[in-house]
Amino acid sequence: MAFQGKTTKRTIGGVINNLLDTLVSLVAFVVLASIFNTLPILVPSLFQGNMAVVISFISVIISFVFVVKLYDIAQAKYRVPIFERITLKNIIKVITTFVGMFSIEAIVSLSSTANNSLIDNTMKHLHGITLVFGVVTIVIIAPLIEEVFFRGLMFQRLSNYGLIIQITIPTLIFTLCHGPQNIREFVAYLVMASAFMATKVWTGRLQYSIILHIFWNLLASIPLIATIV
Repeated sequence: MAFQGKTTKRTIGGVINNLLDTLVSLVAFVVLASIFNTLPILVPSLFQGNMAVVISFISVIISFVFVVKLYDIAQAKYRVPIFERITLKNIIKVITTFVGMFSIEAIVSLSSTANNSLIDNTMKHLHGITLVFGVVTIVIIAPLIEEVFFRGLMFQRLSNYGLIIQITIPTLIFTLCHGPQNIREFVAYLVMASAFMATKVWTGRLQYSIILHIFWNLLASIPLIATIV
């Protein structure tokens, strides 16, 4: 009986620890990301010369470490299916979803949200290599983190509650995490979150929602990339 009790405790404890591990990591990243994202506005003098390069580099390294941590949890603890051979059939699904998302977002004008304004104001204080680091964060790191966490870990964690719950909760939390300040912004982010989730469910693989998310952020970052080139 003692052995069974220990096994049960270890199993329950493992689930709790995995969930807490994921949530604590997310909170830690959000706090760190907020600090580094607002520093250029709060203390612009830091983002001049070599100090700007050092701070931006540290920010990118921290973000990549967090991505690796999330990936490790997703694969080792939750068995989240992420990568497989890319197929034309699924790429067509990604393109179809993108066209639908782009059409709706064009109507609700996502580009003018408060979240985007904050990013734009932050990027105005970056130049040269620091701006490159900023674009890398927006185009690559952010989509990886958000997809692995929301459409990967959270989706998988809710698998015992049915597909509707699996889809609804991560989609709503993702939407709210982007800080919509009115109904239009809420709808805009909800459409985006729904498109990413639809891609994940439709293709059965997280890699395709990652591809869609990266491509979407890449399009939004074209003005920034143009200033670098």
